[in-house]
Amino acid sequence: SSDPVVERMAPKLIRSLDRAIRLCQSTLAFGKAEEAPPEPRIVDLASLAAEVGESVSLGAQDDAMIEITLSVADGTYVLADPEHVFRILGNLAKNATEAIRASGRPGGVTLKALSGPDTVEILVEDTGPGLPAKALENLFRPFQGSTRRDGAGLGLAIAHELAAVNGGALELLASTTTGTVFRLVLPATRTARLA
Repeated sequence: SSDPVVERMAPKLIRSLDRAIRLCQSTLAFGKAEEAPPEPRIVDLASLAAEVGESVSLGAQDDAMIEITLSVADGTYVLADPEHVFRILGNLAKNATEAIRASGRPGGVTLKALSGPDTVEILVEDTGPGLPAKALENLFRPFQGSTRRDGAGLGLAIAHELAAVNGGALELLASTTTGTVFRLVLPATRTARLA
């Protein structure tokens, strides 16, 4: 198609479909307690965060209700599997937008990176209603931590495992009636060879 919108969106749609297929395959593999091993590379975090923000915005039903903000400086790199990092951040951001939407009030989701000498901390902050008690009790437990009636309770469990296999960690920093903050810590790198 020569339509500029189609030309711009087609590669993103294909990448999203590829990710959806891999997600289905890994979800099935998770039932066997087996996640694909990471393929660590040097990842441009600003670029990947922009892709996550765009992906979450495309899935949003009401763009005016939820604002996605990225605060990741150019030149911020992590050493990790880029697909794993996308899945972790995508899951956190998607959960946040769904919580805000369910609250019925406008809100925002911010992805922020803080670079240290050996690690990069990525904060996913939202202005939603906070996590319910059931979710807090079973936060990273598969099939138990879902906050939605139709949810499987795998998203945070898989994200937690993916962070660990990439040499990092995922934790909940805060959850109140005015918002939730998750922190993902990954190994940093200063090398310019990108994934």
